[in-house]
Amino acid sequence: MTTEDNKREHRRSLMKFLALSPFFALPSLSQELRPALLDDPLITKASQALNVFDFRKVAQAKLSTAHFGYLETGVLDDWTLLANEKAFRKVKLRMRRLLDMSDVDPSASLFGESWTSPIMLCPCGSQKAFHADGEIATARAAKTTNSLQMLSTMSTSSIEEVTAAKGSPVWFQLYPSKHWEDTIAMVERAEKSGSKVIVLTVDSNYQDRRETYLRAARLDGGNCQTCHGQRNATNYVRNKPMIRELSQPFRLQVPLTWDFVKQLREATSLKLILKGIVSGEDSRRAL
Repeated sequence: MTTEDNKREHRRSLMKFLALSPFFALPSLSQELRPALLDDPLITKASQALNVFDFRKVAQAKLSTAHFGYLETGVLDDWTLLANEKAFRKVKLRMRRLLDMSDVDPSASLFGESWTSPIMLCPCGSQKAFHADGEIATARAAKTTNSLQMLSTMSTSSIEEVTAAKGSPVWFQLYPSKHWEDTIAMVERAEKSGSKVIVLTVDSNYQDRRETYLRAARLDGGNCQTCHGQRNATNYVRNKPMIRELSQPFRLQVPLTWDFVKQLREATSLKLILKGIVSGEDSRRAL
């Protein structure tokens, strides 16, 4: 380890100590440290992270502008995304004291499966845009931590490869094709790989407008066509093994209705989760 690495380690150790110290709550000390905190160098290994948002800073520094914009974007002007972040900051924990916490069990079980914690890896497509191993690397991490992994229809690794890397089945997130036979083909492929759960995305009825991503792509100095080719359906699915081998060019099923959910429910014995339900009325109907 170099002298500079030692300095970085010592600096972050001090920050960890101060973050846990009651003195850090004092306004004067906080203000004095703020410039140093803002200047904190990027982490170079996972063990240096104080929280998950340290990885966000690294992603912004390392990824192309367009690829980082893909990760960061919400829909339209990101108003809902920002509102969600703000809402989470308002969540408070009701503390109970004087309890024996020596044997806390944060494990979670659902549909006959158990994991170390309720923190799960939700579906995120195109992961090879961020790491050469893509979803396979994510699967290895899920295996190490015994975590639930959901695989996106837009995965850049096949469900067979991901399942092998994880050593156990994943849940499959489904963007249904407008061609019913292709939708069923994806479901059956997931089932054959060992998946017990289909996660049907129901809030992507129509093409959304992701302004942050579009602006980031506009600002990117690179030539996207070098890697992605011309912007057309053929090139879009070229690196998407879950839809590349379908019988018809992939087009999203629209409109997506309760009748479609019923049709899918009757066509498979796998567990079915509806992803994107946000109202009490729809939640009750989904049951």
